[in-house]
Amino acid sequence: MLSLLYLYRGRSFVVYWIGSWLLVAAGLGIVARSYSDPTLGSVLTGLALLFTVSSAGLMRLSVESFPHHPVRWDGRRITAMSAAALWFLGIFILYQLYRFSHTHSLGLLVLSAFDLFVASLVWREYRAQKHHADNAR
Repeated sequence: MLSLLYLYRGRSFVVYWIGSWLLVAAGLGIVARSYSDPTLGSVLTGLALLFTVSSAGLMRLSVESFPHHPVRWDGRRITAMSAAALWFLGIFILYQLYRFSHTHSLGLLVLSAFDLFVASLVWREYRAQKHHADNAR
């Protein structure tokens, strides 16, 4: 269906946007269930997080590929987005470590390490944007 829509309209942002919402729905569907096996629950929670992050990437692609209005990111918006992403990742990492204290699941530690890596990338991007904005003045 999405391929037909893309071929008919010739606009990729529609496919990205719909795919993004499908990934959000899949992530929410996974998280809404409870699982008796803690390892399975941890793995599926990580999968739901992966779906959510992928959804954000597809949503950004849909915004950037919108044909009539190009996106312009100013420094203030990047700062707010970076701060929100760091807070969200920080809270999620703390929750994963809390769950690890109860389940002792190695998957949660791996997922926490990956989240720390993503948070460091966000921090580096924030610093680069701030440095670029300071030099532009």
